Amino acid sequence: MHLFLDSNALVKLYHAEAGTENLLYLLNENANDLILTISYISKIEFHSAFLKRVQRKSSLKLLKKHFPVLKTTYSCST
Repeated sequence: MHLFLDSNALVKLYHAEAGTENLLYLLNENANDLILTISYISKIEFHSAFLKRVQRKSSLKLLKKHFPVLKTTYSCST
């Protein structure tokens, strides 16, 4: 199966929200013959969308885990 993932789908892989379970199910069910494609601009859009969630403080710990360079930029009280 060949899937194109836009930035919204990519964010769902790192931030649980509506549609995350459906996407994970689709990926797991087709893991043996899965080809994922993303556009070049999705990288930029992903960072923007993910940082919006950080501004809402809903994913700061997860962001720090996946992007260690940001540990000095953002602080977390939890």
